[in-house]
Amino acid sequence: MGVRPHNEATSPDWSNPHTINRWPGHHGIEKADKVATRVGYSKTRDEVKNWGFESVFGDDQTTVREQFKLTLDPEYQDDRGSTWEEARQWYFDYLTCLHREIEKFFDTSIPRWRSMRVEYSFSTPTTWKNPAMIAGIEKLIKSAGFTDTAQQTVRMALTEAEAAAIDASTTKYREGDIFLICDSGGGTTDVNLLRVKSMGQKIELEPLDHVEGVPIGSCLIDYQMAQHIVERLELIQEHLEGDLYYLAEDMLVNKFQTIKHSFPKPVVDQVHLEVKGLAGSQTYPEAGIKNSRMAIDRSTITEIFDAQVSQIFELIDERFLALEAEFPQEQISYIILSGGLGSSPYLYEKIKKRYEINFGFRSKNSASVRIMKVLEPYLAVVRGLVRERTQQLGVKGGAGQEVFGTRQLAAVQYRLTANDMKPEKGQGWKVVKKTKCWKADFFFVVKLGPADIKFQIVGMNGMLSSDHDSLDVEYLEGPEATALARPPDPPPMEKADQRKSGIKSTLWRKAGRWPA
Repeated sequence: MGVRPHNEATSPDWSNPHTINRWPGHHGIEKADKVATRVGYSKTRDEVKNWGFESVFGDDQTTVREQFKLTLDPEYQDDRGSTWEEARQWYFDYLTCLHREIEKFFDTSIPRWRSMRVEYSFSTPTTWKNPAMIAGIEKLIKSAGFTDTAQQTVRMALTEAEAAAIDASTTKYREGDIFLICDSGGGTTDVNLLRVKSMGQKIELEPLDHVEGVPIGSCLIDYQMAQHIVERLELIQEHLEGDLYYLAEDMLVNKFQTIKHSFPKPVVDQVHLEVKGLAGSQTYPEAGIKNSRMAIDRSTITEIFDAQVSQIFELIDERFLALEAEFPQEQISYIILSGGLGSSPYLYEKIKKRYEINFGFRSKNSASVRIMKVLEPYLAVVRGLVRERTQQLGVKGGAGQEVFGTRQLAAVQYRLTANDMKPEKGQGWKVVKKTKCWKADFFFVVKLGPADIKFQIVGMNGMLSSDHDSLDVEYLEGPEATALARPPDPPPMEKADQRKSGIKSTLWRKAGRWPA
């Protein structure tokens, strides 16, 4: 399972990751590829009341916490006054709720999953540089329930930029291609300049520049818009009840998200957001409110977007200019956009105009650059986490066929019988280092059932020598399960019998003994 802080996806099918997309909501089940990063606390009992889509800002009995990802870092200064200790408590409560929902999903979809090995792979924001801080977050994740059993582990090996780059590497590149992956999510934007080193069974990427990360993202667009709304609501504060910031957040939940995701379309001079704190139909010209709806000028939305886009330009410009200084002859083939803000049509238009059309920026390396998006920008990080881990496990997705690496999952001990040691045509023994040995040929058969594996020993004449119950089988778990290279396919067998699922083995044992 791959988990990006506040975005999550699970992968029970290695070659085709499946996304959990049904979450508890305020009005029943909410269908979405990502669950909202919100935790609701009871104002009277100071305990978790709801989470995710269940948490809404219109509830007077609930305090909703959200957008605390950046505040998890003690070095980040939160303008809202929240501390990193508070943010970590909110994150712990959120993860606890998330883990509980994941357990429900597995309980209803994968039999006996609690006895299986489960690995939760978490990404880290690129801005997190302190190893001690990352270790503290990992400890928090584990304490939230993600290592409840010995079979469950937590892994934090990739930054968000690295995971997004791995997901982007599924594009049909050519060896030697250089691309810049721009992963702009909710709270941070990372850029990573990479060269395709190998296009074999496992794509290898060579980093050409350091990964950078700055607080840029779609949540900051929400934050700036909320600030703009609060400034206007302050003009009529005596007519409103409740915290103005929460009223502004409530105004941004539904319609504005649609506007943000489709901007710059539709081309209209103004958009109108309902002011939830105003009952009936009220008008306040000084605040730009008519019939309890606030008019937001297109120029205001553009200005807020441009503040984020200009910072992304700076990150990309720096990477291009650094490459030009060190490798002036190299050409960048692609800029690839991923993440929530990376899916924005407005950002795509601006990036295309600046770097593909070369309007406002030019370098020796960008003459033939093309702008692309990953197939699922919102899920690029979690998909990259899963892909990277499955590659490490030796799993490779093929066209129409899945090809797996192998792992040593069981140790099988078998004691040879007299039938196995029977000489044939005078070739039953030979001298190995002055020691007479018997020759034993047999098939080691692996029988795959719906949920288990059984083994048999079958002689060369097709007769069963030992069944599963008579073998000493030890199943290996955890670190004892050793990853192995994929062995060559055995030669084809002529007889269409159960030996097709086995491996022919030849053992030479010392004569006169009955070795295990």
